[in-house]
Amino acid sequence: MFQRQALVIGNDNYRVKPRRTCVNDANDMSFALSKIGFITHSATNLDSYRMPLRINRFIESIEPNAIVLVYFSGLAVQHDGKTYLMPIDNAWISPDNIGQSAYNAEDIIALMHTKGPRAVILILDGARPIQNLVGETPFFAKETLGLLQGFEPIRPPPSTIIANSCEAGAKFFGLADNYRNSIYTYHLLRYITKPNIDIDT
Repeated sequence: MFQRQALVIGNDNYRVKPRRTCVNDANDMSFALSKIGFITHSATNLDSYRMPLRINRFIESIEPNAIVLVYFSGLAVQHDGKTYLMPIDNAWISPDNIGQSAYNAEDIIALMHTKGPRAVILILDGARPIQNLVGETPFFAKETLGLLQGFEPIRPPPSTIIANSCEAGAKFFGLADNYRNSIYTYHLLRYITKPNIDIDT
C-alpha cells in the first residue's frame, strides 16, 4: 500500500497585509487530510528562513511511490510568469530578491518529483496582495504595478494535479460565512473527505 504524505502551511502574520484565516485553513486542512489517511506535517507563520527549511525537510521525507500533497494558504505573487509563495517577513521582498526570499511553486513540484512519488498534488489558496500596496513594500513600487495582475497557469509535469483558489488571470480572496476559513478552503473541506469527487468540481 502506497503512503500518503502531506505538508500543510498557513501564513497569517504578514508584515504587509496580514491575513485572518490562513492558520485556521491550514489547521482544518491538516485534520481533514489525516482523516483520509495522510501523514500530515503542519507549519504556520513561516518566515523566509523557516519556510524553505520546512519545505525541504518534507521533500526529503517523501517515500518512493507515495501520493504527495502540499497545501499552502497565504499570500502569493506572480513574477516573470512564476508563482511565488510568500513568507511572513514580506515587507522587504523585491523583484531583485524574490528568488531567494520566497518559494517558487514550480520548484516545489520539481523537487517532489525527484523522489519518485506516485502522484503530486499542489493546492494553493494563495491570496494576491492586490489593494493599497504601492509604496508599502519595494515589491510593489509603481514601476512594478503590472505584478498585481492575475496568476499565470502553472504547467506541471505528468502525474501532477494543481488546484488553485483562482483560475488563471483572476484575483480573489474571500471570507467564508463561518468567519473562520477562506471561501475556497471552506468548500474544499466540505468535500475533500468524500470519495469519488473530482478535485475540479
